[in-house]
Amino acid sequence: MPLLITRVLPLCLLLAACNTHPPAPSASERERIAAAVPSPSAASSTSAPPGACTALCEITQALKCGKSAADCQAACLPMLGVSPCGAEMNAVLACMLREPQPHWQCGSDGMAELRDGYCDAEQSAFARCMHPG
Repeated sequence: MPLLITRVLPLCLLLAACNTHPPAPSASERERIAAAVPSPSAASSTSAPPGACTALCEITQALKCGKSAADCQAACLPMLGVSPCGAEMNAVLACMLREPQPHWQCGSDGMAELRDGYCDAEQSAFARCMHPG
């Protein structure tokens, strides 16, 4: 299912390996990212998790995926306005941002992407919304 998502999301979820294997994030990094992401019950169906692009771009920079912070933000921001599937997109983002750095890798587009096997239910729901039937 992740390959279907990559056709829809600017933040590609294709498999691609980074040339580096950074250490797991520190406890303070995990706490900072977790603080930027509301719990699923608190997530609004009309707005993206607060700090979503900032957190995603920080992961991109930490993994040294290649995209600059400014380019990452420019690619991420349009993803936040996805409609009519905003609630599903927000669920994907909230789930992704709860995943620790070892569950991420660099994508072919120079941005961090979630490895296969994480947030599959949320990604499937988003794909079904975007491509019903």
